[in-house]
Amino acid sequence: MKTMPRYTFTLLLLMNLLISSCTSSKKVVYFQDIEEEVSAIQKSANNPQIQSGDLLTISVSNINPETARPFNSIVTNPSSNQNGVGTLTNSPYKVDELGYINFPVLGRLYIKGMTKSQLTSELVQKLQPYLKTPIVNINIVNYKITILGEVNKPGTYDVEDEKISILEAIGLAGDLTIQGKRDGIMLIREENGQRITQRIDLTSSDVISSEYYYLKQNDVLYVEPNEVRAQNAKYGPFVAVAISVSSIVITLISILFN
Repeated sequence: MKTMPRYTFTLLLLMNLLISSCTSSKKVVYFQDIEEEVSAIQKSANNPQIQSGDLLTISVSNINPETARPFNSIVTNPSSNQNGVGTLTNSPYKVDELGYINFPVLGRLYIKGMTKSQLTSELVQKLQPYLKTPIVNINIVNYKITILGEVNKPGTYDVEDEKISILEAIGLAGDLTIQGKRDGIMLIREENGQRITQRIDLTSSDVISSEYYYLKQNDVLYVEPNEVRAQNAKYGPFVAVAISVSSIVITLISILFN
């Protein structure tokens, strides 16, 4: 029986290396230095500031509900029940490009840049001449964030409680893929009409105390592919051809020397 040449084993080894692209655990694990830190101070979530394009529901109530009715933007939704009675809901206010909303009775109000608590206080103050004990509740209806790139479920997500951390956002997107670059996630944020970008390193525990740990409405996260993924995308077709050719050559050599 003929002996298979040594270079056949070399080809087999090269083929195995091409097929299996191993990713180091150092590139996958989050918070790699967490054990070295004695403690980490986590900053509280920033109160979201109202921006142009936001949709707000603002409900005004009082001891006497009828006196508060003129200050609510109420619409009647068509009913699907047998009684044919529609339901009353608050129509959302859209903040225009200049930062204003049109509020019943009070008129045009500039609210851009305010937090919900600031706007609540201002509305209560403006309503006191009309209502004895006004109660104001505000919600941002279209609070959303977008996650793109190397995640399992990219897309735009609504945030109901108006508070979400970068880890919770990644959880919504089904976590990063194994090819996601964990030490350079790009955060795209718009502030005061300007778009800013910030790199976030999830392999470091510093992110927990970072001002970017909590996301703001309309934030975009982009997860870049790591080096292995990028190389596979660049050389993938050539590698596939090389593997096919190597397989044929190895098969022929095996036949000839058996």
